Amino acid sequence: SSSQHTMAFSSPSSPSGSWSLPGALLPMAFGFLGGIIASNSFFGTNVLFRRNNDNKKKIATAKNPDDANKSKAEAHLWKLVQYSFSASLIRAGDKLDIYEKLFEAKQITARELAAKYGWSPRWVQEFLLQSVAAGICSFQQQQAGDVLMFSLKSEYASFLRPPTKEKKSLAGMFQLLLPLVNRSDSVAAAIETGVGIDYDWDGGKESDADDVTFAMDRKNRNWFQHSLVDDLLAKIVIPSTKKRLVDFLDDDSARDRPITIADIGCGCGASSIALANRFPHAHVYAFESSSRAMQVMKDRIKAQGITNITICDVSERTVIDGPFHKNEKKSKGANTFDFVYAHDVLHDMTQPRELIRDIFHTLSDDGCWVIIDINCSHDVVANLKKPEAATLYGFSCLLCLSCSSSTKDGEALGTCGFPPQLARKWIDK
Repeated sequence: SSSQHTMAFSSPSSPSGSWSLPGALLPMAFGFLGGIIASNSFFGTNVLFRRNNDNKKKIATAKNPDDANKSKAEAHLWKLVQYSFSASLIRAGDKLDIYEKLFEAKQITARELAAKYGWSPRWVQEFLLQSVAAGICSFQQQQAGDVLMFSLKSEYASFLRPPTKEKKSLAGMFQLLLPLVNRSDSVAAAIETGVGIDYDWDGGKESDADDVTFAMDRKNRNWFQHSLVDDLLAKIVIPSTKKRLVDFLDDDSARDRPITIADIGCGCGASSIALANRFPHAHVYAFESSSRAMQVMKDRIKAQGITNITICDVSERTVIDGPFHKNEKKSKGANTFDFVYAHDVLHDMTQPRELIRDIFHTLSDDGCWVIIDINCSHDVVANLKKPEAATLYGFSCLLCLSCSSSTKDGEALGTCGFPPQLARKWIDK
């Protein structure tokens, strides 16, 4: 949903960076019907009508610029409502795999779709009509009359089919929206107190916290599986040695211990599993704070029979402890990490400077730290000019700033709070 910047660092040399630009979330709108008084917000006219006994009579024409601006404002607010409705219903369709079913069917009536899966024909019809109005689906009217044949528009298939079918699927993003919206009361409280809520907060509804955990994983897992190594790490050169990072991670022949990798804030473990599978001679230490995410990761590692991942609960073991326990240090050699990976996590942390300090002390001399974070600016005005600004600051209020201010002494960085300039300043220091 936003651009990200990538930075690779060695200890103790100065940082150098490269940049990447993922795709943007496409908004969708649908039409809305007015009442007896027709606002120009919906009908594109500055004329208001009122019904009398004979016919519709023109009673007012808005010529005042202030009235026109108010009309635009009203129309904009209604569009926000429309986007919210559409996003909510996309999630409903995703739950039932409706878009995949439409993709497979090519063209189908609401009654046929309902009969095939034992659903309510009336509800299927209404859902598909909204999907047409939102621009996601198209229809053809049969010669018989009011029977409509519905199709998923081909340009939307790649984004609405499940992630298991499409690498570019945005289904996880729509799964994430509703539990984040349910955090809106916490935003009001944070405005008053300055203290947010952490990643695992559920507001008394455990399914919401689970949805955030699983949706984030669902949103990112394809990228970790298909792009992390080949599209990102393969292009990185370690600043201190000028050696390709993947070559460094593949070659442990001259070492008295395995290559050690620290994956910071790894969530449900998609990135850790991708690294462990790609570099089987390395050992991955997966650092995470969410108990829900760690349980998912534990189950996946067990199911896949992966033996070169150690899950590190940061409430018990942090980066400063290094890869080896104290009783292992003498036999294992230097207690340092050869590669540290931090994906979209530092701006969420309450104490990111502590992590930077700890990595400085535990990164090997020929090692490398790669940071991926939001491609933002230290200039607030420049951030506001981004087309995705409302999405970025929305994420911040509902998740990122909330997490990073979840303790009274938190840094409170937020989504746009960790630009490259600040990263370099803190890391150089």
